[in-house]
Amino acid sequence: MEKWGLGPDDVKKKNPGLIYARISGYGQTGPYAKKAGFASVCEAFGGFRYVNGFPGGAPVRPNISIGDTLAGIHAALGVLLAYIGRQSSGEGQVVDVAIFEGLFNLLEGVIPEYDGAGIIREPSGTAITGIVPTGTYRCKDDRLIVIGANTNSMFKRLTSAMDKPELGS
Repeated sequence: MEKWGLGPDDVKKKNPGLIYARISGYGQTGPYAKKAGFASVCEAFGGFRYVNGFPGGAPVRPNISIGDTLAGIHAALGVLLAYIGRQSSGEGQVVDVAIFEGLFNLLEGVIPEYDGAGIIREPSGTAITGIVPTGTYRCKDDRLIVIGANTNSMFKRLTSAMDKPELGS
């Protein structure tokens, strides 16, 4: 946009209250700033694909372009926050979203696990590491069921529904 005279500094001269949003693969600064950013690659770069899949297998790509969607949601949230800020200051802002950062944001507990304890979370199939029982399970009739009974009270209700209340005590 800067090459065309449409970068944030250029347009701010004409409209200081403008909120300018930009989305790129890797942000505006840093060693990858000039590289093309595709959601599929940014999903891997942000760590999202690493934790998905099954142990020993290749990372799994979801059957949707989650990277683009997350970047758009983060940009919209940033624009809304900039709008609220402009109500009191009159000044616009630049909202800069990198696709990989939106995916990195999804990693939740993975970051503190690594930073605080050096634990690298590995792929775990349809389950979430450390939270049980939660996942997709095949039933006797070959159908699939998703269970998310990851609190004590929920687990007790599950064991009652299974006619195995002794498992929940």
